[in-house]
Amino acid sequence: MKRIMALLLAAALFCLSGCSLTPTSMESLLSPPVRTEEQSEIYQALLSSVNTNISLVYPRSGEYTSAFVVEDIDGDGLEDALVFYQDQSQATSTTGSVRMNFLVQRDGDWVSTHDISLQNATEVEKMQLFEEEGVTYLVVGFNQSSSSEKLLKVYVYSQENGPEERLSENCSNFTVTDLDGDGVSDLFMISAPPVSDNTTREVTGILWKLAQGQLVEDSTVRMNSRAVEYLNINLGWVESEDVPAIYLDSQIGTDSEGTEIIRYQDGQLVDLMVGSNAEEDRAASTYRPTGYSCLDLDRNGCYEIPDPTLFLGYASEDSTQSLSYIVWSNYRRGNLVPVAITYTNYLLNYHFYLPDSWIGEVSAAWDSTTNEITFFRYQDSLRQQEEVLLKIRVFTRSDWEGRSPASHYVQLAQNGQLVYSYELFETGSDLDLGDQDIQERFTLMDS
Repeated sequence: MKRIMALLLAAALFCLSGCSLTPTSMESLLSPPVRTEEQSEIYQALLSSVNTNISLVYPRSGEYTSAFVVEDIDGDGLEDALVFYQDQSQATSTTGSVRMNFLVQRDGDWVSTHDISLQNATEVEKMQLFEEEGVTYLVVGFNQSSSSEKLLKVYVYSQENGPEERLSENCSNFTVTDLDGDGVSDLFMISAPPVSDNTTREVTGILWKLAQGQLVEDSTVRMNSRAVEYLNINLGWVESEDVPAIYLDSQIGTDSEGTEIIRYQDGQLVDLMVGSNAEEDRAASTYRPTGYSCLDLDRNGCYEIPDPTLFLGYASEDSTQSLSYIVWSNYRRGNLVPVAITYTNYLLNYHFYLPDSWIGEVSAAWDSTTNEITFFRYQDSLRQQEEVLLKIRVFTRSDWEGRSPASHYVQLAQNGQLVYSYELFETGSDLDLGDQDIQERFTLMDS
């Protein structure tokens, strides 16, 4: 899955082998960045071209999160390269924008052909490519120092003419997808003006379609006016594989998130969670604390919407110390229907599916020094943990290999430098699970 989304819940610091575990350190444990030989050759060609001190710029989200994009952009059958970078000598000046440099292969060497500025861009939010009728369209969204909105630009590129701009719009977020199911990629964009106490906000979804090589506005839809920012865009289905849909997680106020579902029907965009008047809105039923993202748990394309619920013994006012399980629901014919219940650790990247019999009977406790969660029968107080049912613990590989011979932990899975394990207990009650149950109920979020 997209790990950017998986890390959103990391509001607290966890400890692993005596070190604070943050989203950044998690990324290095799971997939340390390595520059390939090809990227090194491209980088040297770029340095020779711009002849200055530069820093690479990495898109914050999306499919392309490397500063290097190596694709056939001009359609000649050979791979080209696009590099996002910033001139360090101008990084704090008004001309110190993020830049795009285009490189092609000539006689086995990389050669820079064009270099452009992204209009006072401070960072690249997301980049997407799509091809139609032999033409590759480059879609770039970036943040500017002078605006809280993103600027979206669409280019086509050729070695003769360089990058040619086809669209420039302010937006909150965007994605490229075939939303109407006609086999041709479309551009879906969200227009969300900055929040102001003095104005009534209108948040609008806009579908742009290609017509004779140009992007033309096709239809619009009213969206949730309370959405401050759109955090995630997931492409999937709703109710069946016959209806493409976009699932959007948005920031609501300062400490909540919500979900909207967009689809295209009868030649028009429709927001299934926002009606034509306030009484019809379903979006409020999806509001939950910040950090819980929509996920496609069973990989069938129909995303599940999370509803976190406190384990027994925790109070909402103790939010920084509280522990929750998640009830996941699908959208079905206007209703949210529960389909699964999990303990999900977004930071450590795993789910554990809770048995129905545990709901209302079992609570849990988290130990940040060992990255371990303990499930136990709840008996009036969180301090009473006499009937422990299960412990799930995450080790670094070195700590796992150096654990005590008397350890009762059994390995569940491994991901990069992390080893996932469990210790099972027998209480003689109907809440007990077996080893096969644990194996079947545990899953990594990326697997």
